[in-house]
Amino acid sequence: MSIAGRERRLWSFERADFATPWKPVPALAAVLAMMALMLLLDVVLFGAILALRHPEAVGSKAAYDALSDIDKYLPAIVAGVLAQGLLIAGVFYLAGRRGADPWAVLMLGPPRTGPGRAALTVAGFVAATFVLAGAVYVIFPYDPMKVTPFMGELAASPYWWLLLVMVMAGAPLFEELWFRGFLFPALAKSRLGVAGAAMVSSALWASMHLGYPPQVLVLVFLIGLMLTSVLLRSGSLWLPILCHAAYNGSSFLYFLWAAEQAAGA
Repeated sequence: MSIAGRERRLWSFERADFATPWKPVPALAAVLAMMALMLLLDVVLFGAILALRHPEAVGSKAAYDALSDIDKYLPAIVAGVLAQGLLIAGVFYLAGRRGADPWAVLMLGPPRTGPGRAALTVAGFVAATFVLAGAVYVIFPYDPMKVTPFMGELAASPYWWLLLVMVMAGAPLFEELWFRGFLFPALAKSRLGVAGAAMVSSALWASMHLGYPPQVLVLVFLIGLMLTSVLLRSGSLWLPILCHAAYNGSSFLYFLWAAEQAAGA
């Protein structure tokens, strides 16, 4: 099938062929296990890092409460970055099972679009997500600074670079590899088809952000569908990763600006 024909097939949401050898149910089970493991790693690594930095705060609520916000948030960020790295290695291991090429399974080939068109796609994606976020905010108002309160604190701290690594490298790679690189193609080969797989994988991705206000979870789900459409159009996971990183980087700049405004008020 020609590239043009394949694009028409994908955009018509007909069932498509993907390189993954994974069946839908095992792939879904692997992702659910990953989500549980992520929580466990976050807790264990957070406790270990806190014990190294502030052993007096382990097992003592009074000592923990006496820590500054930075001292509380920093172990969580370090734990998150380490967990992301471990799970990125894990998805490559799973994708390479049974002699498969993990790069092909995870759709990590070069995009069909050229550099100029790819850059326009990333810019358009960021613009579209901010328009969408603005519409959600107008219809269902919420305080963005209360969604992730640690962002403002850390963005204005000496550890801003570690937060940047987490949101612009760790999160886009980890989340895109698992949900749109690994899970989506396996589900798309089932009766769900491309459209159903996009909805299920985006819903599971949104569930990784539980604790956010409901309207933000809906926004994350819609962004997931947009990232899937970028994947289908480009034929490569690299473009959704870049879009995800650009959106997170723009959000980081917003939180940095908001923290500076709050400090100057």
